Amino acid sequence: MENIALLKERWFKKEVERLAKDNVSKADIARALDIKPQYLNSVLNGSRSLTDSFLDKFIEIYQINQFDLYNIEDTHTDSALTIRFINKLDEKDTKIDQLQTELRAMTEELATLKAKYPETTADHPEGLGHAKNASTKKPSSPNADNVTSVTAP
Repeated sequence: MENIALLKERWFKKEVERLAKDNVSKADIARALDIKPQYLNSVLNGSRSLTDSFLDKFIEIYQINQFDLYNIEDTHTDSALTIRFINKLDEKDTKIDQLQTELRAMTEELATLKAKYPETTADHPEGLGHAKNASTKKPSSPNADNVTSVTAP
């Protein structure tokens, strides 16, 4: 099985070629992605790797969805590549949905706990009074001690 990073790179290059056929230049793509053209070229020539966030932004800007990917008419190898890429996207979407569900459940649990145990910063725990001020009085001389002298009767 091919490395997913390689699949992403091949898919991205094909998409850039497809956009070029629609008269969208690399400079236009770079502007739309808010990147420098040099960065786009380094991604296309393989000196920089594709990140998921980069691909997500590209897919969002050019409004590519899974159904559009299925309609690409290429060779059998490229169709298989597209299907594997779509499957990886599906896995990612499933994981995102799962994490969002967990986050909602944790948010509800947190709200329940906050309602049960309201936060009070000004209250002191019961049974503990206010702390008494410690004495900061210094001895009157370096040789004096803090023992009270007792006078004989």
